[in-house]
Amino acid sequence: MANNVRQLWAAGKTVLNGWLAIPSGFSAEIIAQCGFDSVTVDLQHGVQDYQTMIGCFQAMQAHPVTPMARVPWNEPGIIGRVLDGGAYGVICPMINTREQAEAFVSACKYPPAGTRSNGPIRLVMYGQPSSYQQTANEETLCIPMIETREAVANLDAILDVPGIAGVYIGPSDLGFSHGLVPKLDRDEPEILAIYERVLAACGNRGLKAGIHCGAAAYAVRAIGMGFRLVTIANDVSLMAMAARNAIAQIRHDAKPA
Repeated sequence: MANNVRQLWAAGKTVLNGWLAIPSGFSAEIIAQCGFDSVTVDLQHGVQDYQTMIGCFQAMQAHPVTPMARVPWNEPGIIGRVLDGGAYGVICPMINTREQAEAFVSACKYPPAGTRSNGPIRLVMYGQPSSYQQTANEETLCIPMIETREAVANLDAILDVPGIAGVYIGPSDLGFSHGLVPKLDRDEPEILAIYERVLAACGNRGLKAGIHCGAAAYAVRAIGMGFRLVTIANDVSLMAMAARNAIAQIRHDAKPA
């Protein structure tokens, strides 16, 4: 079960990540054919649950994208379930301390590296040993989110936890925690300075940094900064953006009836 995200990172490339808020296998199938390297099902802020995540993963399976999930919280039950359901990477929100990062990694990894229970239901027959258990600890990615003042203060301690593949910046909550308007594509000097610090700290440890972007132009900018996992909006935003642009063009260009 080679993880294409890991392979792209090893080759020094950037992973372009899609984001699914809509609980539909059909929309997941469409997004999986658009050219993304990975696609993340959002169980935190998306209209997704475990069952719809499975449907999305099944719909994407025929296409060359790596399935990942953002869990609602740092809770071992749901972390284990999304991995059992086929996630190759887990993005976990609101990781603010080393202890929370350690608990997250423990929930993601099989013994002796962690406490994940055996039962990868979509990957092998229930309870049976296979090559999955032999490679899962290495191939599945633990990606904590850095999105608060506390997380930034504890950044080095979080990054030093064994088993973490990198971190994922949530710009909206990060700005919110600094008294700023919650939004994705940020230009405030104090936030950009945090980005630089995260990128440098990850680079010093051979880890990767990811970020959620609202627009393609900012995603290009983020790649130039050094981010190696870049998400462009989500399926809801992309659909709405295309619809608004089409309507605006028609209203602007069409001759009055």
